[in-house]
Amino acid sequence: MNEENIRTGANLKILRTFYNDKQSDLAKALHCSNSAIANYESGTRQISSDVLQRIANRYKCPVELITMADLSDTDFSNLKISWGDVALIHNVMFPIIHTVEAMKDPYFAKGYSFVEKLMDAAMNGTAGMEHWVDIIIESFSKSIENLGTIESAANLLWFFFMSFPAMICNITESDIDAMRFRKLSNSDFMQMILLNNENINEENEVKRRVLASELNTLILPYIRSLEKSTEYSDLAYYYSALRYIIGMVDTDYSQGVNNAIGIEMLLSLCVFGNKYAIKYLLFYQNK
Repeated sequence: MNEENIRTGANLKILRTFYNDKQSDLAKALHCSNSAIANYESGTRQISSDVLQRIANRYKCPVELITMADLSDTDFSNLKISWGDVALIHNVMFPIIHTVEAMKDPYFAKGYSFVEKLMDAAMNGTAGMEHWVDIIIESFSKSIENLGTIESAANLLWFFFMSFPAMICNITESDIDAMRFRKLSNSDFMQMILLNNENINEENEVKRRVLASELNTLILPYIRSLEKSTEYSDLAYYYSALRYIIGMVDTDYSQGVNNAIGIEMLLSLCVFGNKYAIKYLLFYQNK
């Protein structure tokens, strides 16, 4: 057997295992048979340049890492990502609003206190917080209905935007619990979030559009109310752009095009000094 094929196959198997892909998962993504993946990994079959590029795209690495590196001594087992890391990313993308004036509203104060509990429990890996979600939604909704507290609209947007990506992926309740309540290996995190989001299948694409259409009836009034507020109009424009980035829009475009539209919108907002857009782009530029 060709030495290069053997090395490439061994590296492929290591990467596939790291991302928690089964041979059948990778075969489905590459539109080939399970036996083809087995032959690639054993080195008995050469991987074409087109297939190599698709593998590199899936596993977020250069083709050269697959074909030229020696990954046999690389220990991925100790690489960990905690829910606290995920929560940090979410807090940059989806800001939680809190003001002294808003805390005078008892409904807002209750909702915000449970947001804090939710985030603390998530970052500390504490279980048993699912019922708090209902309390958060109910408290902020009553705050808006009874007292018109605009910050409650902002925090309901936080909740719906934060939850949407998980809704459209093939993520089970046990997967969500694992992500929230304990540390995950990078492979599990990549499999659940990155791979599912960027290789969304036709079924999930339909699900995304249906969910986006349903959620828009809820979130658009909140965005419009923020837009009318002098203090939170920047947040409204930011969430308008973020809808495209995470796919919370029902358009005829692919999610790749929607994402590009959202990024362009954020760049335009940065020109006008939108602090939320600037924070988002700076964070992802330097992460």
